[in-house]
Amino acid sequence: MKTTVVLALFVVAVFCVAAAQAELKLTGSGAAMEADLSGYPPNMKSIYPVFKAKCAKCHGLDRTLTTLQTGIAPSGAVFDKAAIDAYGAKMLRKPDAEMTKAEVKSILELMHFMADEAAK
Repeated sequence: MKTTVVLALFVVAVFCVAAAQAELKLTGSGAAMEADLSGYPPNMKSIYPVFKAKCAKCHGLDRTLTTLQTGIAPSGAVFDKAAIDAYGAKMLRKPDAEMTKAEVKSILELMHFMADEAAK
């Protein structure tokens, strides 16, 4: 019974990851991972360098991009728009993040866009 439950959860997780990867296009892997911006509107493209610089300052960009792509945080929690907003508020409070409210707002806008792309 336990094996069946674990196998079922694995199948569901693989299906969810495969479905999420359909629209949020990424290139590279690990430290070289990047979002494919070719289909992004100009305003989202302009935010990406700030997103990249600020997020990669404390952790690999692949961590953030994979979380957006799968909708699952490294902790295993669901990473939806409410979680994105909560995470943004948390980053604003971190002194080492060196992020202004305007930067956080822009980055959250991009992350919401990316989450929407992943959900397609």
